[in-house]
Amino acid sequence: MFKPSIKSPLTTAILAVIALLLYFLSENTRREVKAPYYDVKITAAEEMLRALETIHNHRLTKGVIAEELGDPLAISLVGQQYSLTTTEVGLLSSKLTAINPNFAGAIVDMLKQAGVQAGDKIAVATTGSLPGLNLALFSACKVLGAAPVQITSLGSSSWGANEVDFTWLDMEKVLLEEGIFDFRSTAASLGGGNDIGIGLSQLGRQTLREAAARNDIPLIEESDLQASIAKRMEIYGKIQDYKAFVNTGGGIAALGHPANNDIIEPGFNHRLLPKNYPGIGVINLFGSEIPVIHLSNLDRLRRQYDLPLAPNPLPPIGVGRVFAEEKYDLRVTSASLILIALLLMGIFRMDKKIFKFSEDGADPDSLI
Repeated sequence: MFKPSIKSPLTTAILAVIALLLYFLSENTRREVKAPYYDVKITAAEEMLRALETIHNHRLTKGVIAEELGDPLAISLVGQQYSLTTTEVGLLSSKLTAINPNFAGAIVDMLKQAGVQAGDKIAVATTGSLPGLNLALFSACKVLGAAPVQITSLGSSSWGANEVDFTWLDMEKVLLEEGIFDFRSTAASLGGGNDIGIGLSQLGRQTLREAAARNDIPLIEESDLQASIAKRMEIYGKIQDYKAFVNTGGGIAALGHPANNDIIEPGFNHRLLPKNYPGIGVINLFGSEIPVIHLSNLDRLRRQYDLPLAPNPLPPIGVGRVFAEEKYDLRVTSASLILIALLLMGIFRMDKKIFKFSEDGADPDSLI
């Protein structure tokens, strides 16, 4: 007669089959759970898509078409590999990754972690290198009702907003005139080396000065990097007036040193941890007192939110862990664990009784 025992291969096999069935039951009863602020994130992504469409339509009127490179909406935000205003080499894949409208939802998530509410001021440092992330940030600020005070480094790495007649400031102006956003940069600098255009030709620097002038944006053009950082802090005003500081890209005045781009964790930082920073930039000055959102290192950043690398075509709105996540049904998993535990306890209890009867000289078969 069969006697359930933990030592019995048949008992072990039966338990394994039951456990396997319960595992498949748990897997097949997983359900999608919407993330916090789901509706706000969706709205932010939709706003970014509207902004992309506006830029695309504007560029079509200028005869700019580059559909052979991929999704027309995305490519509308991609510049040249090299131009007069290109400050350094950049990766095309990073530019395309940043153009995903779902990044706006991710930035909503980060801003909410920082506690940003309607009417809150946030200090912003942007560059021309990642116009997609700039749009995502603007879209998130719009739906949250936040008030960004933004200073832009005009120069751009490869494939960014480096068209001589269509810099990031020009994009801002188009979006402002079309009623997509009601805010834009407060001031701008040349960017590049030491934030004063080192690495650009004289013609390149003059081209950026003209971009600031035609968009009526005050230009920060100090003698060196430290003076540029000090001027930015003067424009921002009191740190305590802001709920968070957001940096997009690798502007040297914002970071203080190129190495800080990798030292500082991408995404949300409640405070910047004390580290051996080779230089102190605006982000460090803010980060010692208020939350910091570092929108750089695109591959690491996108992985935090399960967003694709250089998607082509652009993915549908609402795709990614930032919007929803599959979770186990706790009722099913709990019941499965309890059932397995009860079966094991029952078998161990029976084994214990059999062992006790054997020690007492009784026939264990009398238990069955």
